[in-house]
Amino acid sequence: MSNAFVQQDAVQHLLRESAGLNATGGDERFKMIVHRLLENLCTLIDDYNVTEEEFWHAVNYLHELGGRQEAALLAAGLGLEHFLDLRQDAIDAAAQRETGTPRT
Repeated sequence: MSNAFVQQDAVQHLLRESAGLNATGGDERFKMIVHRLLENLCTLIDDYNVTEEEFWHAVNYLHELGGRQEAALLAAGLGLEHFLDLRQDAIDAAAQRETGTPRT
């Protein structure tokens, strides 16, 4: 399949519903972020032809992390926390700020 599958009306409707975009109230920016995250995950599933077994293995992994209250460790382990630091450093440099809040 191609990314065109994720762009089909039925899939986009599902993603909008899942992200809460069709509901009133709530934080609109957060809804848009969730929508983008879901859309990117669906595209990844489609691009890599993720099997149901692989999908449920990943879900179980996240479930186990949550059960041990270790989900935050995943952010550091995947490098996402460091990415945020690099991104903020670039923002600070673009704003010509030489010092800022130290980050780990």
